[in-house]
Amino acid sequence: MGTQHRANMAKSRRLNYVFAIYTIAFFLVGWKRATIAIFALGLVGLLGRELLAAAGVTGLGARMIEPFEWTGFKFFLWFVSGILFAKSRTLESNAMFVSACFFGLLAAIVVSPNASPLVMDDRYAMIAVVLLFATALKWRALQQLLEWRPLLFLGAISYPLYLIHDTIGLGLIVLTHRYAADIPDFLLPLPTLVLMLIISHQVFRHVEPRLKKSINNLLNTKVLMPAR
Repeated sequence: MGTQHRANMAKSRRLNYVFAIYTIAFFLVGWKRATIAIFALGLVGLLGRELLAAAGVTGLGARMIEPFEWTGFKFFLWFVSGILFAKSRTLESNAMFVSACFFGLLAAIVVSPNASPLVMDDRYAMIAVVLLFATALKWRALQQLLEWRPLLFLGAISYPLYLIHDTIGLGLIVLTHRYAADIPDFLLPLPTLVLMLIISHQVFRHVEPRLKKSINNLLNTKVLMPAR
């Protein structure tokens, strides 16, 4: 449990780097240039070690690529696909939709979600995710299914839930197992799940709006502040 938990925490930090770097780039240079930039970083993170090895670089030179691996830049390819799917919807662009499918399938084929080598089961699962996104944008029947209120609720709280599931969630499961050993194993996650849903909903309702308002006020102040 401890080793897996640390691995999950490391992966979460890497994905947060993606969001942070893209957000900064978005406000500095706009979404198009930011997307191109993170795609380039993704290629560096994905191909860097292979290119250095092919060139026969060893020692300190071969370790120059390690910071890109620590920050998980290879996951940027997934982020590019998500950006293009979102923009294809808002801009009604078929070209962006095709590009989103291409980059999503490329990431599914070459980017391992774990530290271990990519296996076919991983590829099948990730290709299925890309197809789900693509189909949901084009097939009205699936859109109506995804508009079911319980799914909309889970979608609304998904980011707070993602942030706490690897920290609060796993910790509470361990504590429940320690202090309520009589509970059957298959019931152990249930109290934690209910509590995490409640916390995530409160974050969505009360914390996120205030943070959004504060960030918008800060950005507006920076934009409107006269140059000196």
